[in-house]
Amino acid sequence: TSGQGNSGSVDLTGTQTITGTGGTISTAVLAEGQGQGGSITIATDTLNLTDTDITSSTAGEGDTGTIAITARQGTTLDQDSEISTAVETGATGNAQQIDVFTPQLSLNQSQITASTSGTGNAGTINLTGIDGVSTQQIGLSNNSVITTAVNTGAIGNAGQITLETRQLTLTTGSQIASSSDGQGRAGRITAQNVDRITLDNSRISTEIAANGTAETLNESDRGNITLSAQTLSLDNGSTITARTAGFREPGLNNAGQIDLTTATTTLTNGSTIQTNTAGSGTAGDINLIATEGLFLSGSNSGIFSSTEEGSTGNAGNITIDPPIVDMRDGAGIAVNSLGSGLGGNITLFAGDLNLTNNAFISALTRSSGGGNIDLLIGNNLILQNNSFISTEAGTAQAGGDGGNITLSSFFTIGRNNSDIIANAFEGNGGSINVTTSPPVPDLVPLEPPIL
Repeated sequence: TSGQGNSGSVDLTGTQTITGTGGTISTAVLAEGQGQGGSITIATDTLNLTDTDITSSTAGEGDTGTIAITARQGTTLDQDSEISTAVETGATGNAQQIDVFTPQLSLNQSQITASTSGTGNAGTINLTGIDGVSTQQIGLSNNSVITTAVNTGAIGNAGQITLETRQLTLTTGSQIASSSDGQGRAGRITAQNVDRITLDNSRISTEIAANGTAETLNESDRGNITLSAQTLSLDNGSTITARTAGFREPGLNNAGQIDLTTATTTLTNGSTIQTNTAGSGTAGDINLIATEGLFLSGSNSGIFSSTEEGSTGNAGNITIDPPIVDMRDGAGIAVNSLGSGLGGNITLFAGDLNLTNNAFISALTRSSGGGNIDLLIGNNLILQNNSFISTEAGTAQAGGDGGNITLSSFFTIGRNNSDIIANAFEGNGGSINVTTSPPVPDLVPLEPPIL
């Protein structure tokens, strides 16, 4: 619509296969328009898009339409195809939700997006199966993107991304993300009851960017990431991250929290789970339950909550609860602060903890107090081949007391230049408290997050 009145809807149903090549299906409220954008509804057996866009947008006054796609056998987006709802610059209205119901969803160099560049919320994205059954597989490859975003200068909140699937696979630079660089919060990302989540050179992330502010004190509305899966595997520099760089409103710029519940979690070849602040907000907490084990290997692989140089926010806390933790070849767990904020705390419950070949657990700050490390190990703690556990404060020759290290285990064994260190360059060094044999009774495990 370009005047007063609602845009018409698009309804494509009943065909066995819908194929789009180099085309566009769209509804819009144009710049001078006042009214609601029309909905787009597609129902078919198979949907194949190649260099094709399905969009609903508003550049005037009014909401976009919704997009609902049902493909009973599968959906494929290929070669720069896009499904999107958008509030354009200068527009007033909300981007509506995108729903895709299909047993198989494949994106290759394509995207599904809901965004706002005006005044209004970005829509939610819901990806699920048919008749209440989860999608069998969602796969993203070759820089494909699923995202909700509040763009620079916009006023509104990014929508939630919900994925209901048995397998989630991201490869070759693909990402699932929610972000805010305007006045509004990033959306939550949720994928639960998944058999396997695999990231290869890819990312799942939420972010409050430099111009952004979350505009909320509610911790559940800050771009949290909640994943539950039997197997979580990150390789080749993949990351799950929640970040803030905002300085605009101290207390309203906090990064989201990451809650992971798995049987096994494996991070290799520089892959990370991390929260971070480069601004005035606090880096979010990381809570990981791995009922069978946590395995970290390779330089720069690990679980980190940190603050960057020039930031004023605090690092988040890390809590981990597996029966076995195996860290090797330069992998680590750390709550480090390079800004003026405090370092976070690390709490780790495990049956066995093995650090091998330059592996580390660290709480380090440059100019403030260091965080504490609490290790409650039911059986054995083994450090070998230049591995270390360390709290250090004031590494920039500034004040700050070092954090404490509390360690309980049946046996603690250090070999080949491995160390446990609590230190401060200007303030007081932290204490090291080690208790061995008998085993630690009655460890209190983490509870899965309540949504």
